Amino acid sequence: MFWIFKKSNRKLFFTTDVHSHLVPGVDDGSGSVSESISLMGSLNDMGVDHFIITPHVTARRFENDATTIAEPLAKLRSAVAESGMCVEIDQSAEYRIDDFYEEKVLKPRNFMPMPNNHILLESNWQQEPLNLDGIVYNTSTCGYQVIFAHPERYRYLNERYERYEHLHNRNLMFQVNLLSFSGFYGKTAKDTAFWLLERGMVDFVGTDIHNHKFLHAIEAFLKSRDYKRVLKLLDRSDIKNDTAFV
Repeated sequence: MFWIFKKSNRKLFFTTDVHSHLVPGVDDGSGSVSESISLMGSLNDMGVDHFIITPHVTARRFENDATTIAEPLAKLRSAVAESGMCVEIDQSAEYRIDDFYEEKVLKPRNFMPMPNNHILLESNWQQEPLNLDGIVYNTSTCGYQVIFAHPERYRYLNERYERYEHLHNRNLMFQVNLLSFSGFYGKTAKDTAFWLLERGMVDFVGTDIHNHKFLHAIEAFLKSRDYKRVLKLLDRSDIKNDTAFV
Protein backbone atom coordinates (compact mmCIF):
# COMPACT_ATOMS: atom_id res chain seq x y z
CA MET A 1 0.00 0.00 0.00
CA PHE A 2 1.20 3.52 -0.78
CA TRP A 3 0.65 6.52 1.45
CA ILE A 4 0.48 10.11 0.18
CA PHE A 5 1.48 12.86 2.59
CA LYS A 6 0.83 16.56 2.31
CA LYS A 7 4.12 18.39 1.74
CA SER A 8 5.10 21.34 3.89
CA ASN A 9 7.95 23.79 3.51
CA ARG A 10 7.67 24.80 7.18
CA LYS A 11 9.95 23.01 9.60
CA LEU A 12 9.76 22.48 13.34
CA PHE A 13 12.74 23.34 15.53
CA PHE A 14 12.97 19.80 16.89
CA THR A 15 13.21 16.37 15.29
CA THR A 16 12.04 14.33 18.31
CA ASP A 17 8.41 14.67 19.37
CA VAL A 18 8.27 13.73 23.05
CA HIS A 19 4.48 13.77 23.46
CA SER A 20 1.91 12.30 21.08
CA HIS A 21 -1.23 10.17 21.05
CA LEU A 22 -0.68 8.11 17.93
CA VAL A 23 -1.20 4.53 19.09
CA PRO A 24 -4.58 3.88 17.43
CA GLY A 25 -7.61 3.17 19.54
CA VAL A 26 -6.13 3.14 23.04
CA ASP A 27 -7.06 6.63 24.27
CA ASP A 28 -8.65 9.87 23.02
CA GLY A 29 -6.03 10.26 20.29
CA SER A 30 -5.83 8.65 16.88
CA GLY A 31 -8.68 6.28 16.17
CA SER A 32 -7.11 4.23 13.40
CA VAL A 33 -3.82 3.14 11.88
CA SER A 34 -4.52 5.18 8.75
CA GLU A 35 -5.09 8.32 10.82
CA SER A 36 -1.85 7.77 12.73
CA ILE A 37 0.09 7.26 9.51
CA SER A 38 -1.36 10.43 8.02
CA LEU A 39 -0.45 12.47 11.11
CA MET A 40 3.03 10.99 11.36
CA GLY A 41 3.68 11.50 7.67
CA SER A 42 2.80 15.18 7.89
CA LEU A 43 4.93 15.70 11.01
CA ASN A 44 7.77 13.82 9.37
CA ASP A 45 7.60 16.25 6.48
CA MET A 46 7.94 19.05 9.05
CA GLY A 47 11.15 17.48 10.28
CA VAL A 48 10.10 14.99 12.97
CA ASP A 49 11.91 11.68 12.55
CA HIS A 50 11.63 10.33 16.12
CA PHE A 51 8.26 9.79 17.78
CA ILE A 52 8.03 9.03 21.49
CA ILE A 53 4.44 7.87 21.62
CA THR A 54 2.71 8.54 24.94
CA PRO A 55 -0.83 7.15 25.28
CA HIS A 56 -2.78 8.25 28.32
CA VAL A 57 -2.66 6.12 31.45
CA THR A 58 -5.48 7.26 33.73
CA ALA A 59 -7.66 5.62 36.35
CA ARG A 60 -10.88 4.06 35.07
CA ARG A 61 -10.82 5.75 31.66
CA PHE A 62 -7.53 4.65 30.08
CA GLU A 63 -5.91 2.03 32.30
CA ASN A 64 -3.28 1.21 29.72
CA ASP A 65 -0.14 -0.82 30.17
CA ALA A 66 2.33 -2.57 27.89
CA THR A 67 -0.18 -5.36 27.24
CA THR A 68 -3.04 -3.15 26.06
CA ILE A 69 -0.73 -1.12 23.84
CA ALA A 70 1.26 -3.99 22.30
CA GLU A 71 -1.07 -5.10 19.49
CA PRO A 72 -2.13 -1.66 18.16
CA LEU A 73 1.46 -0.45 18.39
CA ALA A 74 2.65 -3.47 16.41
CA LYS A 75 0.09 -2.68 13.70
CA LEU A 76 1.27 0.92 13.62
CA ARG A 77 4.91 -0.10 13.30
CA SER A 78 4.03 -2.43 10.45
CA ALA A 79 2.13 0.33 8.65
CA VAL A 80 5.01 2.76 9.14
CA ALA A 81 7.40 0.27 7.55
CA GLU A 82 4.98 -0.26 4.67
CA SER A 83 4.62 3.50 4.16
CA GLY A 84 8.32 3.96 3.55
CA MET A 85 8.69 6.61 6.25
CA CYS A 86 12.14 6.64 7.79
CA VAL A 87 11.23 7.32 11.41
CA GLU A 88 12.06 5.92 14.83
CA ILE A 89 9.27 5.02 17.27
CA ASP A 90 9.65 4.62 21.01
CA GLN A 91 6.80 3.51 23.26
CA SER A 92 6.12 5.27 26.54
CA ALA A 93 3.08 6.81 28.25
CA GLU A 94 1.58 9.97 29.69
CA TYR A 95 0.80 9.06 33.28
CA ARG A 96 -1.96 10.92 35.10
CA ILE A 97 -1.12 11.40 38.78
CA ASP A 98 -4.03 9.51 40.35
CA ASP A 99 -4.78 6.37 42.34
CA PHE A 100 -4.10 4.11 39.35
CA TYR A 101 -0.63 5.61 38.90
CA GLU A 102 0.23 5.27 42.56
CA GLU A 103 -1.15 1.74 43.03
CA LYS A 104 -0.59 0.07 39.64
CA VAL A 105 2.48 1.86 38.29
CA LEU A 106 4.53 3.56 41.00
CA LYS A 107 4.35 0.99 43.81
CA PRO A 108 5.03 -2.09 41.63
CA ARG A 109 7.39 -0.02 39.44
CA ASN A 110 5.44 -1.02 36.35
CA PHE A 111 6.63 1.83 34.14
CA MET A 112 6.82 2.29 30.39
CA PRO A 113 9.65 4.85 30.38
CA MET A 114 10.95 7.04 27.62
CA PRO A 115 14.52 6.41 26.45
CA ASN A 116 17.17 7.13 29.08
CA ASN A 117 14.64 6.59 31.88
CA HIS A 118 12.43 9.66 31.52
CA ILE A 119 8.82 9.56 32.74
CA LEU A 120 6.06 11.89 31.53
CA LEU A 121 3.55 12.84 34.25
CA GLU A 122 0.44 14.96 34.05
CA SER A 123 -2.20 15.99 36.57
CA ASN A 124 -5.81 17.11 36.46
CA TRP A 125 -6.46 20.64 35.27
CA GLN A 126 -8.16 22.23 38.25
CA GLN A 127 -6.53 21.06 41.48
CA GLU A 128 -2.92 20.32 42.37
CA PRO A 129 -2.35 16.73 43.53
CA LEU A 130 -2.15 16.63 47.32
CA ASN A 131 1.37 15.23 47.27
CA LEU A 132 2.78 16.41 43.95
CA ASP A 133 6.27 16.98 45.31
CA GLY A 134 6.26 13.59 47.03
CA ILE A 135 5.06 11.71 43.96
CA VAL A 136 7.72 13.37 41.83
CA TYR A 137 10.34 12.50 44.45
CA ASN A 138 9.16 8.87 44.76
CA THR A 139 9.20 8.48 40.97
CA SER A 140 12.72 9.90 40.78
CA THR A 141 13.94 7.52 43.50
CA CYS A 142 12.92 4.66 41.17
CA GLY A 143 15.66 5.92 38.86
CA TYR A 144 13.59 8.12 36.55
CA GLN A 145 13.89 11.73 35.45
CA VAL A 146 10.41 13.21 35.69
CA ILE A 147 8.99 15.44 32.96
CA PHE A 148 5.84 17.41 33.78
CA ALA A 149 3.52 17.53 30.77
CA HIS A 150 2.11 20.92 29.71
CA PRO A 151 2.40 22.78 33.05
CA GLU A 152 1.24 25.95 31.32
CA ARG A 153 -2.26 24.46 31.03
CA TYR A 154 -2.91 23.73 34.72
CA ARG A 155 -5.30 26.29 36.15
CA TYR A 156 -4.02 25.71 39.69
CA LEU A 157 -0.56 26.86 38.54
CA ASN A 158 -1.47 29.71 36.21
CA GLU A 159 -0.14 32.97 37.60
CA ARG A 160 1.40 31.20 40.62
CA TYR A 161 4.78 31.80 39.10
CA GLU A 162 6.64 31.11 42.34
CA ARG A 163 5.23 27.55 42.27
CA TYR A 164 6.58 27.01 38.75
CA GLU A 165 9.99 28.18 39.93
CA HIS A 166 9.84 25.92 43.00
CA LEU A 167 8.96 22.83 40.98
CA HIS A 168 11.51 23.48 38.24
CA ASN A 169 14.25 24.19 40.80
CA ARG A 170 13.54 20.76 42.32
CA ASN A 171 14.61 19.09 39.05
CA LEU A 172 11.10 18.64 37.69
CA MET A 173 11.52 19.16 33.97
CA PHE A 174 8.81 21.01 32.04
CA GLN A 175 7.35 19.94 28.68
CA VAL A 176 5.34 22.74 27.08
CA ASN A 177 2.90 22.01 24.29
CA LEU A 178 3.85 23.53 20.95
CA LEU A 179 0.33 24.78 20.35
CA SER A 180 0.19 26.57 23.70
CA PHE A 181 2.35 29.25 22.07
CA SER A 182 -0.36 29.73 19.42
CA GLY A 183 -3.28 30.28 21.78
CA PHE A 184 -4.79 26.89 20.90
CA TYR A 185 -5.55 26.27 24.59
CA GLY A 186 -6.45 29.86 25.42
CA LYS A 187 -4.72 33.13 26.29
CA THR A 188 -3.66 32.15 29.81
CA ALA A 189 -1.86 29.01 28.63
CA LYS A 190 -0.23 31.03 25.85
CA ASP A 191 0.97 33.79 28.17
CA THR A 192 2.30 31.22 30.65
CA ALA A 193 4.08 29.23 27.93
CA PHE A 194 5.91 32.35 26.78
CA TRP A 195 6.65 33.32 30.40
CA LEU A 196 8.28 29.92 30.97
CA LEU A 197 10.24 30.12 27.71
CA GLU A 198 11.51 33.62 28.45
CA ARG A 199 12.80 32.45 31.85
CA GLY A 200 14.56 29.33 30.66
CA MET A 201 12.11 26.86 32.20
CA VAL A 202 11.07 24.99 29.04
CA ASP A 203 13.02 21.72 28.81
CA PHE A 204 10.95 19.98 26.13
CA VAL A 205 8.33 20.93 23.57
CA GLY A 206 5.79 18.38 22.39
CA THR A 207 2.99 18.39 19.85
CA ASP A 208 0.59 16.44 22.11
CA ILE A 209 -1.04 15.59 18.79
CA HIS A 210 -4.33 13.69 18.93
CA ASN A 211 -5.96 14.17 15.53
CA HIS A 212 -6.05 16.31 12.39
CA LYS A 213 -7.43 19.31 14.26
CA PHE A 214 -4.06 19.50 16.03
CA LEU A 215 -2.19 18.99 12.76
CA HIS A 216 -4.04 21.82 10.99
CA ALA A 217 -3.39 24.10 13.98
CA ILE A 218 0.34 23.26 13.83
CA GLU A 219 0.44 23.99 10.09
CA ALA A 220 -1.15 27.39 10.69
CA PHE A 221 1.09 28.14 13.66
CA LEU A 222 4.27 27.56 11.66
CA LYS A 223 3.25 30.48 9.42
CA SER A 224 2.46 32.83 12.29
CA ARG A 225 4.20 35.68 14.08
CA ASP A 226 3.91 33.71 17.30
CA TYR A 227 6.09 30.97 15.82
CA LYS A 228 8.69 33.54 14.80
CA ARG A 229 8.59 34.85 18.37
CA VAL A 230 9.23 31.33 19.69
CA LEU A 231 12.22 30.91 17.37
CA LYS A 232 13.71 34.18 18.63
CA LEU A 233 13.37 33.06 22.25
CA LEU A 234 14.71 29.52 21.90
CA ASP A 235 18.15 30.47 23.22
CA ARG A 236 16.52 31.39 26.56
CA SER A 237 15.82 27.72 27.30
CA ASP A 238 17.81 24.52 26.84
CA ILE A 239 15.36 22.54 24.70
CA LYS A 240 16.35 18.91 25.12
CA ASN A 241 14.11 17.15 22.59
CA ASP A 242 17.03 16.12 20.38
CA THR A 243 19.65 15.56 23.09
CA ALA A 244 18.01 13.78 26.04
CA PHE A 245 17.21 10.47 24.36
CA VAL A 246 20.34 9.66 22.34
